[in-house]
Amino acid sequence: PGDRIIRSRLRETFLVFRAAVVIGVVAVIAALDGGVDSPTTILFVLPLLFAITSPLRVTIAVGAIDIAALLAVAASAGDDRAYTAFVAFGVVCATAISCFEARNQSRRREELAGTAEALRASEEISRLQARQQQEVARFGQQALTGGDIEELLREALRVVTRVLDVDIAGVVRVIPEEQSLVVTATEPHDPKLEGTAVPPGTGSQSGYTLATGTPVIVRDWESETRFEQREWLLDMVSGLTVMIRAENRSYGVLVVQSAARREFGTQDVNFMQAIANVIGNAIERREEEERTRY
Repeated sequence: PGDRIIRSRLRETFLVFRAAVVIGVVAVIAALDGGVDSPTTILFVLPLLFAITSPLRVTIAVGAIDIAALLAVAASAGDDRAYTAFVAFGVVCATAISCFEARNQSRRREELAGTAEALRASEEISRLQARQQQEVARFGQQALTGGDIEELLREALRVVTRVLDVDIAGVVRVIPEEQSLVVTATEPHDPKLEGTAVPPGTGSQSGYTLATGTPVIVRDWESETRFEQREWLLDMVSGLTVMIRAENRSYGVLVVQSAARREFGTQDVNFMQAIANVIGNAIERREEEERTRY
């Protein structure tokens, strides 16, 4: 039962109560044995030694109870004030040393906990990167089979939606003849949205990505000032876009949006760009095959 209590929220209360019981027993024995003059007063140090491994608040509480019990014994039995002051000074010193050591141990525990948390986070990132690499490799193998480009785009959207755990994914394609941007594929599939025009230039996230040629992250649409949020993204909070290049030209933009606020890290950007590169390479091969057949 004691172990279960120590692992519960009542841990500190239990430790203080247990130390108080020990101090009470020592105080009663010392009072019956002549007060502060009794050799048993040395036992007042024991609870402080045990409290060294406890949290700092517990050590301070135990020290306060210990000093109060010693003064109570001195007041009830014994009249040697000089010896009482000497013993009280010793207990105070022991309390100070115990608190100092308890604070040091608490810091060491916090450092160990921080190191363990950092290791867990590193392992989680490693697992995520391994999964992303596997998905990129699998998608790359599928692209080599030579399927339809439209189906390949939809598979790419399914992959990024599943791996990045986002709510919406899409491909915005550049129409060179019209100098415009059009949504050509979405996940989940939305026929009403596909075919929607997106403003070119820096007025939209996709246009901004094409203009700068670099991935663009939106952490919070409410505070975003670089470009406007499109109507079909009004329920979204965060987003990421990367460029799709094919034959040294801009084919379009790969887009993901999340309804929950999230931080897209470097590994997420690299994963998205890798998927976009596979799409671009597949498009290049299809166009080369069409030229060869012609």
